[in-house]
Amino acid sequence: MKSFIAVLRGPDHIFELVNAAHREAFGDRGLIGKARADVFPELNDRGFCRLTADLMGS
Repeated sequence: MKSFIAVLRGPDHIFELVNAAHREAFGDRGLIGKARADVFPELNDRGFCRLTADLMGS
């Protein structure tokens, strides 16, 4: 079983690192240095951004 890993930084959730499994699952979108909301806008309306912000703030 593969595990996708992404390391995000700061309140804007900037991608710092993604592993090969993450790139394979979600495509190589040139994530490093980009905000998650910009790369995965489809997640913005599903509460995922708020959930991640709450998790990172705890």
